Amino acid sequence: MWNIRIEILSPSDYRRHLARKLDHYRDHGIRWVWLVHHEAPNPRIRELELLEGKFQERSVAAADEWFEPAVFTWPMPETQAFALR
Repeated sequence: MWNIRIEILSPSDYRRHLARKLDHYRDHGIRWVWLVHHEAPNPRIRELELLEGKFQERSVAAADEWFEPAVFTWPMPETQAFALR
């Protein structure tokens, strides 16, 4: 089953709240998190995956790059494919 959260980060508070939110997502079994940094000078999107109890970066793309999230890689493992039926 896919469990994903997408966070649109506010430059004013994301550093203060991000660690707490990631801990919350980990504690509730959220496997994937996308972090959208939409403010200049460096807009980008980052994909994190929960592996061995820690979120690790899997993919990153700047505003002018194609974002290829690992969560949607194919072929899909059979356990995930079953969850889509």
